[in-house]
Amino acid sequence: MDKRLKFAVPNGSLKEVTLALLRKIGYPLPTSVGRDNRLGIIHDVVFEVRDRENIASLVCAGVFDCGITGTDLRLGENAAAANVKVLCTLQYSRQTTRPVEYVLAGRTGTTRLQWEAMEKRRVGAERVALARHILGDRLRPDDIIVPLPGCEEMAVRDGLCDAVLVMTETGGSIKANNMEIIYPELLVSTPELLCSPGITDGSPLHQQIENIGHALQAILGAEGQIMVVFNIPTPRLPELKERLPAAVSPTISQTLDPDWRAGQVLIPRQRFGEVLRLLKVSGASEIYMQDVDGYLP
Repeated sequence: MDKRLKFAVPNGSLKEVTLALLRKIGYPLPTSVGRDNRLGIIHDVVFEVRDRENIASLVCAGVFDCGITGTDLRLGENAAAANVKVLCTLQYSRQTTRPVEYVLAGRTGTTRLQWEAMEKRRVGAERVALARHILGDRLRPDDIIVPLPGCEEMAVRDGLCDAVLVMTETGGSIKANNMEIIYPELLVSTPELLCSPGITDGSPLHQQIENIGHALQAILGAEGQIMVVFNIPTPRLPELKERLPAAVSPTISQTLDPDWRAGQVLIPRQRFGEVLRLLKVSGASEIYMQDVDGYLP
């Protein structure tokens, strides 16, 4: 019997989003986890939940063949785990499809110049090793990194530190705690599909992991795309084709009436209004929109 693929699902804030995505690509996983942290065996893949902070180490050691965790969590582990093979990145997070950003934030009104001129600086961070990695040469030898178990934003207000390294999706919690960003985008962290170094490129297991990665990327990519279908007068077609914001080119088909052509175009969802206007100006009719189940650029 061929070896079953072992897949590590992250616990915590990414768990439910990850499970929802896996269900969409054909793995109907349950919401509850057994005592042994096993979710089940589906299509010869063994799914188990593990601490998201340990997944890179577990995949690197070959305990799991693959798994999902964040860039920040991978970099915050040991050197070997930090350099484990990243098969692909996946654009989603706890609340949105946007990646999580790490920023250094201080009290409102604190400028970068003021921060750099400050003496005996205290930087709060949930993960000290990750803070040193991210801040790099922005840290001085006399800077103190204060380990914080959580609620980093409140630590500045409470006087525990002068600034905090914090991750944010929307910036809402930073504003809510009357803080200001000193260094933006120190690290952009996205979920990553990791692959064990013991799995040979091109092997059946490697291909199986790639299949899962492509399917997840397609599901995530589809959320920002729509298909617009329309009929267009044949003489207006050349002009329209030059103006439509298609990724490659609109698909045009003949109809029974030689004076008309049928068209469809895949576009970013936010450009739907613009495309509707172009189609109407060009004399298009029978315009409708279709959601896209999967999309890979």
